[in-house]
Amino acid sequence: MKLRIAFAFALSVFALAAHAEKIALIGGTVINPADGKITRNATVFVDNGRITNIAANMVMKFGGRTIDCAGKFILPGYIDTHVHFFQSGDLFTRPDGADLNSVRPYKDEVAWVKSHVDDVFVRYLRSGITSVVDVGGPFWNFEVRRAANATAKAPRVAVAGPLISSVSRPQLDLGDPPIVKIDTSEQAGEFVRKLAAQNPDLVND
Repeated sequence: MKLRIAFAFALSVFALAAHAEKIALIGGTVINPADGKITRNATVFVDNGRITNIAANMVMKFGGRTIDCAGKFILPGYIDTHVHFFQSGDLFTRPDGADLNSVRPYKDEVAWVKSHVDDVFVRYLRSGITSVVDVGGPFWNFEVRRAANATAKAPRVAVAGPLISSVSRPQLDLGDPPIVKIDTSEQAGEFVRKLAAQNPDLVND
């Protein structure tokens, strides 16, 4: 049986709705990873953006918006704690490991990634992933975070900015390198201050 996850859909509804709106998700199967409990034919009540109650086989009048979730599963959003937005995942995304510039230039690969960020956001939600952590990438990652914050159809995005490293990866440097080589404590301090100006969610070395 094909597993269909309703949470990402529900998340989009919550974000698009006014915060004061009351919503009931009706008829889905709720899976609670905290205690392993499965509630079938459940009704999930949401008020002011927060789940207030989960009940099984409940029939009652409800004054808010209802969403039919029959045949779907409702569970907490997944968190991907290790992503890199500058990498597409295909063969051309890491020329420092396998240089295929003669087939597809790396700069074209990065340009494609930048132009498809919105699609990446939606694919995360479709997979039930509602939060991601980019643990290292170019400074334009902060633009990715801003874009995610500006749309309802995106996961929560945390970013680190460029990785602080003892080695360089010149093959990945298009003027905004995802990995920055640091040789001295003075360089480290200067670079961290530059990062701090962007309010990173974490710093990675």
